[in-house]
Amino acid sequence: MDGTRLVSLEQIENCPVGQKVRFLGYVHSYVNGILCLQDGSSMVECDLAAVLGHVKIQIREWLDIVGRKCSDGKVDVLLVRSVVGMDLPKYRKALQWRQELASEWNPF
Repeated sequence: MDGTRLVSLEQIENCPVGQKVRFLGYVHSYVNGILCLQDGSSMVECDLAAVLGHVKIQIREWLDIVGRKCSDGKVDVLLVRSVVGMDLPKYRKALQWRQELASEWNPF
């Protein structure tokens, strides 16, 4: 996904407004089109307005989210997918490795 930054949920708060992000999160709650996703002690709210008619959300489900960070800290969701069966420890290790590799190529 062009221009999309792969991040952990806890890193979203440090992303600039307008940044396109991709991350995994656990559905803590879902009310009126707003998801509250969690990973450990970090939480982020996601607005599903753009995809609302195309998704089924279940509490306690892990989701793969692509969206843009808004000025209010929420993420406007562009794409959402279930990641049932994901090996989370392996994913976290791969994410860390990828971010370390990216920082070596772009030290700024």
